[in-house]
Amino acid sequence: MRELQIDGGAVTRLVKAMETEDVVVRRPDPLDNRFTLVALTERGYALADAAIAKSYIFEDMLTAGVSAEDLAALARGLGRLRENLRPLDVTDFCKRAARHSGDDRSADVARDG
Repeated sequence: MRELQIDGGAVTRLVKAMETEDVVVRRPDPLDNRFTLVALTERGYALADAAIAKSYIFEDMLTAGVSAEDLAALARGLGRLRENLRPLDVTDFCKRAARHSGDDRSADVARDG
């Protein structure tokens, strides 16, 4: 979860809530008791299937009338933006923005993290 920058405690709370809603079931890992295995329940599979179906409908609505070439150009552009974001340091950005604009609030964001 370190790679995703997700707090383990937050994941645990989310899984517990999903278990309460009968979306997942948890059980100890039989090979290593330090871990817990999580699996979808029948209700969880049904919800996942419904969410996937809705995502396809949304995608069709969102891209209606947009050519394959335009979608490919958009994907390339967004990919480039993602690559540009990877090396950015948020603190450095806020400091530079504050210097550029003369707005000390941006510097406060950098200090607060």
